[in-house]
Amino acid sequence: MAVGNLSLRAVLSRGSAPPVTVKDIAAGIAFVADDNTVLLLKRSPKEENFAGHWAFPGGKADDGETAEEAARREAIEEMGNVPIRALRALDTRDTPNGMEFTTFVCEGSPKFIPTLNGEHTDYRWASLDDLPQPMHPAVARTLAESKLTGDKAASEDAQFRFYTPVKIGPKRSLTPEGFLLCEDVPIARIGELIYVGGEVPVDPGRDGLVRISRDEAQVFAPATVASFLGKPITVDHPDEDVTPANWRSLSVGTIVAVRRGTGDLSDFLLADFLIQDEAAIAKVTAGNPEVSCGYDADYEQIEPGKGRQTNIIGNHVALVDKGRCGPRCFVGDNQSLTSTGGSQMGAKRTLRDRIWTAFKAQDEAALTEELDKVDEGSEPQKLVIELKQPEVEKDDETKDDGEQPDIAALIQAMDEKFTAAITDIAGRLAKLEAGEVGETVDNEHGDKDDGETKDEEGEEEGKTDEEKSGKTTDSAGLKSEFTETLARAEILSPGIKLPTFDAKADQKKTVDSLCALRRKALANAFKDDDRKEFVTPFVGDRPDFTKLTCDAAKQMFVGASELAKRANNRAQVFDNTRRAATDAHANSIKSINEAHRAFWKR
Repeated sequence: MAVGNLSLRAVLSRGSAPPVTVKDIAAGIAFVADDNTVLLLKRSPKEENFAGHWAFPGGKADDGETAEEAARREAIEEMGNVPIRALRALDTRDTPNGMEFTTFVCEGSPKFIPTLNGEHTDYRWASLDDLPQPMHPAVARTLAESKLTGDKAASEDAQFRFYTPVKIGPKRSLTPEGFLLCEDVPIARIGELIYVGGEVPVDPGRDGLVRISRDEAQVFAPATVASFLGKPITVDHPDEDVTPANWRSLSVGTIVAVRRGTGDLSDFLLADFLIQDEAAIAKVTAGNPEVSCGYDADYEQIEPGKGRQTNIIGNHVALVDKGRCGPRCFVGDNQSLTSTGGSQMGAKRTLRDRIWTAFKAQDEAALTEELDKVDEGSEPQKLVIELKQPEVEKDDETKDDGEQPDIAALIQAMDEKFTAAITDIAGRLAKLEAGEVGETVDNEHGDKDDGETKDEEGEEEGKTDEEKSGKTTDSAGLKSEFTETLARAEILSPGIKLPTFDAKADQKKTVDSLCALRRKALANAFKDDDRKEFVTPFVGDRPDFTKLTCDAAKQMFVGASELAKRANNRAQVFDNTRRAATDAHANSIKSINEAHRAFWKR
């Protein structure tokens, strides 16, 4: 931004005047966030003027450009595709070299992270009473003499200022037609989201889960923020993206004013909702539904079970009962919403609701916060959780009529069952590896497969010492994969006939055996009504398993077995008991905390 020492612009005289020389134009933008911080860039040491000084983004206009066009172009050139809302001219001054410089202000700007080019080396969202030094002298004077926030209402009118004469709450109001405006809705957050293996293109960890992190550079990227602006609101997620072809049947409202939150909500992407569908308005006013973003993104695997999400592009936001973002992303109506989920989330959302939502969303932070709030005394010191399970033995103090087992007992029971199942599988594998069971996997027609690995006489005859050692052709290096595949097959298709492992067998023969096993396990699960749901997300409704390549079969097999393993996970105990709830049982806060914390540590 080429700015010299500035003086106040002369006021043009009225009436006749001699011809004047057209001045060169330059312009810059003061981006001001809701917390009254302003964006400043540090000029590169290589800059000819005011190297190392802090200033606004901006520069000289190209031929034919207006001052505002120049300001917008320069901002994008210097910082990338940043969100630029309506601009208000702050002041215009003449520079000593005869240039006319206009400073525009962009109020209510999201606190984006600029992608700097070579003209600047650093950026800062700075408070007006704590500006970095050294400041560009002209910018310093502009900040001292001008009112950056100016007429706030006028600026908002130039952006999104709805006429909503009927106020029904601090964050909700109605237009004359009855459309519902909901303000400050958290739609996304930075941090960690947890997925089941197969939901995202990242290999799951040993627990069958994938933990995806997304930092503020991704959630608040200008392209991400802009991609949600004007997009539709839906009730639940549609089966496909919202497009012009299906928008009319899916959309119930519009997303506006997408920006980063401030203060306690600085980790959240906020938006205002204009809901225009009668049924959707009733759904929101009847309670505080959670929200879930529909979007496309790229995924980078850090290691099995851990990944990073980038390039998030929004398509819609859905009103849902349980969102992956957790209970902190909901359409609320609180005067002061906080990032902790708030203790004022509405009378219809009890503590139990919030804890269950956090648990279902696998949001450890939210769950811990809710449990800690109970310990602090913000809620009655007991938690009612609805359960319907086979009775377990109770002590004399808890044998009231209709009482159900507590969470700790359920977890213990599930641990015992899970351990027994794993022990059984381990025993079977030990017998198989010892050669006590010689059967291999049946193929689709019930015949013996080429993957059969029984020993044959004379197998070692005619081999060289190197071949006998198995350095290049035997299966010794496949033992780990073989064992894992057998365990997954048993999870996906319990009771399936398993092949034996022969470390001396030809490597190709073992690979073919594993391929056949995976195909058979997928086919068996697909035929089983109780297990078909684990397979269909990967193969569709009419698969031909005999035509699957081994690589494709392996990927589908791993994904399906992860879903099956997840279904057997203890988290399902909580889900099933809540859905089948009929009776209530009061558990102590201590036991609830211990049960949940034990779960999260696994």
